[in-house]
Amino acid sequence: MLVVYTKSGCPFCNRVLGYVEENNITIDERNVYESEVAMKELMEKGGKRQIPFLHDTDKDVMMYESGDIIQYFKDMSGDDSNLEDDIAEVCLPE
Repeated sequence: MLVVYTKSGCPFCNRVLGYVEENNITIDERNVYESEVAMKELMEKGGKRQIPFLHDTDKDVMMYESGDIIQYFKDMSGDDSNLEDDIAEVCLPE
């Protein structure tokens, strides 16, 4: 299962969610501002309050950075294009 930790209004989370929607990728989205449980999970798994955060529970892969997450989804689908021009993009929930 692909779990993506997000928060409402985060442009980098929206970038990942847009890619997910455009490519019909099934995820379990967990909004850290709507759920204390989700925030606790984020801190336990990633160790910092940074989003977006991906946890691929099937492969036990975890990562931050919207560009890295999208590239991971591309690699999973066999899409060999890269996001070379993108910079690391994250939000830090307060």
